[in-house]
Amino acid sequence: MNMQRVFLTFGAAAVIASPAALADGDDIQVALVQGELRTGVVVGEPPNQNFGDVEQRVFGADLEFNAITNDVRIDEPGYASRDPLLLGQSIQFNIRKALRSWNGSSFVTTSTTMGTGLPDLGQPFINTPATDTPVAGYSWLLSDDFHFDWLLNGATSSTGQGIYLAELELVAGSLTSRPFWIAFNYGLTEAEHDAAKDWVQENLVPTPGGAALLGFALAAGLRRRRG
Repeated sequence: MNMQRVFLTFGAAAVIASPAALADGDDIQVALVQGELRTGVVVGEPPNQNFGDVEQRVFGADLEFNAITNDVRIDEPGYASRDPLLLGQSIQFNIRKALRSWNGSSFVTTSTTMGTGLPDLGQPFINTPATDTPVAGYSWLLSDDFHFDWLLNGATSSTGQGIYLAELELVAGSLTSRPFWIAFNYGLTEAEHDAAKDWVQENLVPTPGGAALLGFALAAGLRRRRG
């Protein structure tokens, strides 16, 4: 398991995310931008981290069979941040919806669940819900680098292969982040994993500026009707 870790950025300008940037194993940046709690991408490991896009909401990780624990798990992605105003404060993750699985063209509901936590440190796995009812997760103090374990329940070295999607949010004080997604790949190709992440980006993440364009179109329609 990687060492627990967390770093922060503050006041960075938002950058539009692109599916090409969705690399597996990149950590989740926690950023305070214009009074909003946002997620972004962190590439690399300390001390050579690159804090980039602060409007990234789709992440990926590759699950692996663990011969010691005899199950399928990973401790990626982690959470990282650099904001000195937030370091030492409590932050919490919540699981927003039931787990989804990839059917080759979209994510659909599944009876499979995943758990996340730190059982070695006294935090048992919290499972994704059976229905789209939010589940409160664990809180931790933003320090220098932090990773929770993710466990694919019921999977073995030869069963459970697939791509699974978890939807989460972060809460710090009165601030709640926008939803973000982690696509976990167990045993499928990276091409399939990339296609699944691209689908999330294109179908679940709101298009930047979409609301403004809709408002402009509605206003234009009103002007035409009044003319």
